[in-house]
Order: sequence, then C-alpha cells, then structure tokens
Amino acid sequence: MYEEREVQAVNKMDIQASISTFETQVSQFKARRVELEQEKANIEREIATIDGNQARLEGALTNLYTMKNAFEAMMKSMMGDISIPVAPAPAKPFVAPVAAAPAPVPAPAPVKQVKVEKSVEKPVEVPEEEAEAEDEVEVEEDVAEEQEEGGEDEIELTQIKIGKKDYLIDEEFNLYDVKTQEAVGKYDQKNKKILPL
Repeated sequence: MYEEREVQAVNKMDIQASISTFETQVSQFKARRVELEQEKANIEREIATIDGNQARLEGALTNLYTMKNAFEAMMKSMMGDISIPVAPAPAKPFVAPVAAAPAPVPAPAPVKQVKVEKSVEKPVEVPEEEAEAEDEVEVEEDVAEEQEEGGEDEIELTQIKIGKKDYLIDEEFNLYDVKTQEAVGKYDQKNKKILPL
C-alpha cells in the first residue's frame, strides 16, 4: 500500500510537470500570436501607404500628360504646324529647305568681256534649284559673240558658273541663258544669290 502511494505521488508530480510545461507553451503561443497580429497590422499599414503613393503617382502622371498636350496645342496655335529642322551631321553639307533663303554666292571674278547685242525678251522664270545654288561662282570661259548689224544696244557678257549651271552675266549683273541668251534672273551681289525676274 505504501508503494502504491509512492507511485501515485510520482504520477501526480509528472502530471503537474506536464501541465506546467503545457501552460508555458500556451503562454508562448499567445505571446507569438500577439507579435504576429502586430506584424500583420504593420504590413497592412505599409500596403495602404503603397496604395496611396501609387494613386498619387498615377494622378501626377495624368497631370503631366495633360500639361504636355496643352503645351503642344499652345505651340501649334502660336507657331502653326511646322516641323523644326534638325542640324545635319557635320560630315554632310547643309541642304536648305525649299522655303529657306539660298546661301550666299561670291561675286564673279572679272574676265575679258565681249560685246553682244541686247534684245528685249520675255523674262524666264528661274527654277528653284538654280535660284538656291550654294556653290561658288566660277568663271568658265569667255564668250565671243559679235553684234549683228542693227541699231540695238550692245552688252558685254561674260560666261560664269553659279552652282552647277552656266550663265552669261553683264555689267549690271543680269543673268542670261547660255544657249538662248534669254534673261533668266539677276545676281544679287549683296546677298550672294540669284534673284528671279
């Protein structure tokens, strides 16, 4: 009987130790649960902050696009729908657009002049590519044309090269076609360009 009491006492102590262990574990689980709930609350706050920042950024982006469109519309209304020319690479020569003024052309060098009769002729319109020639004026050769018999004024003409085209020029810088000797324009010494008639 004494032994049974000892066994019961030992069993009771084991049960109490087990209960104490379980209570400790339950306390630890409860503390961990509180920590996890706090972490969850922190994560939810961070998500809400991120969502708010995303909404603000999207609003700012929308405002920027609206401002860009308004600025482009304002520029078109002020300047018209034009394209801004981009400077070419340094290796390539600049080619002026059709609407731009031609580049300056140096004055032709004086050469031996011959007399040719001047006739009143209908002005011929100079093509744009000739009016916009950018090369230097080069004297090619003398023109040897004699005045035919008649009472018309004599004009001294010199053959020159402006750009890639040959012309005849008089002392007043009027330009004539080499083949037909019709007036095609006037050479502007100040601006170094060909003015159409």
